[in-house]
Amino acid sequence: MKLYEEATAFIAEARRNSWAGGEHEVEPLHPGSKRHVFERKSGGLRYEDEFWGSQQFQGMEVVYGGDNALWVMSYRGLVSWEHAPFIDVSPGDIYRFLKAALIAKADEARLGISSKPIRFEEGMLSYEDTPDVPGHLGSVMSGTENIVLGRLVVVFQGKYLGGFVKV
Repeated sequence: MKLYEEATAFIAEARRNSWAGGEHEVEPLHPGSKRHVFERKSGGLRYEDEFWGSQQFQGMEVVYGGDNALWVMSYRGLVSWEHAPFIDVSPGDIYRFLKAALIAKADEARLGISSKPIRFEEGMLSYEDTPDVPGHLGSVMSGTENIVLGRLVVVFQGKYLGGFVKV
């Protein structure tokens, strides 16, 4: 179980210090993508997050130990702010809020380890990550994320799927 706890801590640290934290953007590997890399020199762990798109997006996070992928998670989502014309909210507002939620809940969000939904609220926006089947990083984990404006209008929907890989 120590491996899962260490991996969870590293993933949380990497997420706080990459896209969500606005840091460590590097040259993309693939045309049209954006890529963030965070490395911990001690322990030899490297985290990479590469994604495509903005309003509709697809991406993948990978944790490497040396040259081997140890943990991989794919994610896909949609930002739809046009359903909320009565409130002044932009895609930038939604992404700033998502980054705040992922930093605040980095130890739990998108990890599939909680037995209950993970929530974060700020102003009129609320974030909820609902794991499909609670477990730990060693199991297949998946879940659904939503950002809701004013408790009624869904302005962000996302799905994720991943876990440890064995070679």
